[in-house]
Amino acid sequence: MLDAGGEQPVGVLLVHLAVEIGEAHAHPRRALDLLVIFGNREAALLIDRQFLRRGDDFRIDEDPRFLLRRLVVMVVAVVALGILFLGGINGIWFGGIAATLVGIFSMVIMLSPWRRERIFAYLSPFDDDHALGKAYQLTHSLIAFGRGELFGVGLGASVEKLHYLPEAHTDFLLAVIGEELGFVGVLTVVLLFYWILKRAFEIGRQAIALDLTFAGLTAKGIGIWIGVQAFINMGVNLGLLPTKGLTLPLMSYGGSGVLINCVGLAILLRIDYENRVLMRGGRI
Repeated sequence: MLDAGGEQPVGVLLVHLAVEIGEAHAHPRRALDLLVIFGNREAALLIDRQFLRRGDDFRIDEDPRFLLRRLVVMVVAVVALGILFLGGINGIWFGGIAATLVGIFSMVIMLSPWRRERIFAYLSPFDDDHALGKAYQLTHSLIAFGRGELFGVGLGASVEKLHYLPEAHTDFLLAVIGEELGFVGVLTVVLLFYWILKRAFEIGRQAIALDLTFAGLTAKGIGIWIGVQAFINMGVNLGLLPTKGLTLPLMSYGGSGVLINCVGLAILLRIDYENRVLMRGGRI
């Protein structure tokens, strides 16, 4: 987890977003306002005094904290759009917002030479120009998966985590799991995250059936948040997505990040508890 003070305020933002936009079904306009507010807040965080002290040749795009915050803006947008869609937003509004976001991201990539280099490096990581440069992490991640084969080399026997694979304890933890536990270990992790996502949606659907719309959309929002973050991390590790710094929920090393993941699950369990109480004829 990357942050100047060793904390992860971004996790608080995501939990807050999932709870706040849970009102989208009743107040879709408020959800749109929240999306704009959160987006502007993250944009403001991209410039701080440490960046302003650097020389003119410094590229803010390559600072790790900048990359994390920019990626979190993407996760925030996906979570917000997911809850808006589940909340029944007008299809024209939803399509327009989604198309606008896709267009903006495409333009940002096309107009920035170093971003285009990242895309090309991700598409051909083992080229001589990329293997020891922008695709260094990805190549070692793929090597780790290759060494693991079906059942892995054994727990604790990873070679790539011995300072060959950068960020092996955070962003590329899945690659180490693949090397030590093989395809079976990776598949187990994927199925566990699928189970969490499935349960979150089931809890949300049950809450909505009990006329707890806010709680239901909040549960689904938490599921989308954990699912999207896990999907991006796994995609990066497997070379399906460009390399970005996003951790694997509940598993990657971190303090406040893991704590916020647990807070999200605690809210989910509370919603499930209230569902069970109401189904038994109780009151909350």
